[in-house]
Amino acid sequence: MSSAGNDVITVLIADDTLIAREGLKSILEGVRGIQVIGEASSAQEAVQLALERQPDVVLMDLLWHGDDTAGIEATRQITRNRPETKVLLVTVYPQLISKAREAGATAALEKGFSKDDLVNLIRHVHRTQRFTVARFGDDVANTIGLPPQEALTPREEQVLQLLVEGKAVREIALALSIAPSTVKNHVQSIYGKLQVSNRAEAVRKAMRAGIVR
Repeated sequence: MSSAGNDVITVLIADDTLIAREGLKSILEGVRGIQVIGEASSAQEAVQLALERQPDVVLMDLLWHGDDTAGIEATRQITRNRPETKVLLVTVYPQLISKAREAGATAALEKGFSKDDLVNLIRHVHRTQRFTVARFGDDVANTIGLPPQEALTPREEQVLQLLVEGKAVREIALALSIAPSTVKNHVQSIYGKLQVSNRAEAVRKAMRAGIVR
């Protein structure tokens, strides 16, 4: 559980297969600012450990031993009893995502993702209340049923935050370890999604919408 002055995001991994749990754990081991504090091999155990260990984020599989309701019910119990914990779904069944969202999940990541996809989405989930779906193969995290101005990717939110702080394109590129041309592409995408034409308008609209601090 994160505390004041502690920037570590604690994570519980919940999946019915050992290879999946070990794979997720190996991806996250050594990632700065993220700590795996437990593993659950059943939906019931996921609920129990979430309430006992109070992780910031639960990586939740949706299909447990062929049961497509177990993960959704576990999500519902976790978010009902510990709303501070964010549930990030990891699934190959996008048709189940809308039901999980209704159960209180914060985000969904379709299997086939990269390490950066997972790490970025965990960090994004930790600081947001907006439901996000990240699809493998896209550099876009689409929000479901939300206004266009909220449909920003985690990377776009980072760029937008730095714009709010008054950073220039080259400073943003240096801070995020990306090319200036990539920053410019993100900025144009942000402008399009926010339906604005310049930095000042983007900053005002983002702050009013609560997208940035």
